[in-house]
Amino acid sequence: MYHRASEIYVSKNISFADAYNAAYMLTEAAASIYSWDIDFDKIEGIHRLEPEEEQLPRHKE
Repeated sequence: MYHRASEIYVSKNISFADAYNAAYMLTEAAASIYSWDIDFDKIEGIHRLEPEEEQLPRHKE
């Protein structure tokens, strides 16, 4: 998986952490991710879903 992550990292010019997550997702056939990180839009086979504010857990003070 490191080889595939390295290929994604270099070819898409994204962080290695994003490339590793993408490689894992593609290996496991996980096609969607909730993220504000637009770098996932650069990767074929991955569909990025932007989280909505009302879906986020609220912290009580």
